[in-house]
Amino acid sequence: MSTALERYKNLRLRESLPKIYRYPVVCKELSSILREAYDKLPKNLQSSVFQDTLTAFRLLPE
Repeated sequence: MSTALERYKNLRLRESLPKIYRYPVVCKELSSILREAYDKLPKNLQSSVFQDTLTAFRLLPE
């Protein structure tokens, strides 16, 4: 059985962020995770989601 962290990593959101054509989709996924599940996630997964969210803001197109 895979853990929540493994399932999150399988989404490959972090790898898709720099791709301009995938950026909107990744942001929508992160938004959904933050709204619906963030407070229920284990701390290690919360950390990964938070880091990916920060990366999304850093890569935000101007």
